[in-house]
Formats: sequence, C-alpha cells, structure tokens
Amino acid sequence: TFSLIECKLETGRTHQIRVHMKYLGNSILGDDKYKKNFKKIKNIDHLLEKDLINLNRQFLHAKILGFIHPKKNEEMLFNSILPKELQIILKKLRNSSK
Repeated sequence: TFSLIECKLETGRTHQIRVHMKYLGNSILGDDKYKKNFKKIKNIDHLLEKDLINLNRQFLHAKILGFIHPKKNEEMLFNSILPKELQIILKKLRNSSK
C-alpha cells in the first residue's frame, strides 16, 4: 500500500525525510538508497504498475522552500507544483482506491 505524507522539515539535514521514513518502515517510492525491500504489489492496475516501475526518480517533492537571505536578512519563499509524472501516478493511485 501507499500513503501520501506531508512533512515539514525542522532542519536542513541531508536526506532527513528519507532517513526518517525508512526508520519508520515507510521508505519513499523510487528511493534507491534508502529503499525498503517489499513484495510485488497485488491487484494493481497494469498501467499504474508500469508507471511505478518506470519512475526514474523519488516520489518526493518540495512544495515550498524557504530561507532567510544571508545578506538582506529577508525571508525568501519559493513554491513549486507537483511534477507531471508524479501527478499522473497520484491520480491513478487515488482512482484505484475508490
């Protein structure tokens, strides 16, 4: 099974989300470094399975990034939409759970 998780980082530590999720037993889809061994998913739509197998990245996305500018001392915030390939997989997962 899959879960969509929203995380808010407390620090900027490298791999923070990936390490913590693996520790909790829920590695991130497409993460080759911190992946969890799992069995083949049963009763899954063939097209969804193909998308998951062909995913050549982690299913991890920073929706909002922010920091304090080192010279201006101003808060900088940047927003980003979910990439298309992740949107497609998420839509198929939501439709398959109905």
